[in-house]
Amino acid sequence: MRLRQQGLFALDRQAHGLRYGIPHDQLEGPGTVIFNGSRAALPQAVARLPDLRVVLVTASVPVLARRLAARGRETEAQIAQRLARAGSAMPADSPCHVVPNNGTPEDGVARLLGALQPDSVLR
Repeated sequence: MRLRQQGLFALDRQAHGLRYGIPHDQLEGPGTVIFNGSRAALPQAVARLPDLRVVLVTASVPVLARRLAARGRETEAQIAQRLARAGSAMPADSPCHVVPNNGTPEDGVARLLGALQPDSVLR
């Protein structure tokens, strides 16, 4: 909270009882920055980062439910809330690369790396 109050974040949000932030200096430096965002924060991110490339990593509800339960970090009620949010639509004006992640971790990584390539096609 202190860093946010000092204005050190280019983007910040609260989710799952935690605060997340991306410092200005990380976005202003050379190279590519990859971060985990949220649909709710997407309009702010698009406004602040005109070259933003959105990648939506998704899994079916049954697969996501199994994965969340296996982690053992959330209660059943918290898992139900996350599953309800998982079906939320992306903002209409936010084209994105969709990465299906229902298979093995290796398949998911390969698809994600493919979506990060400059010539990958939006879906």
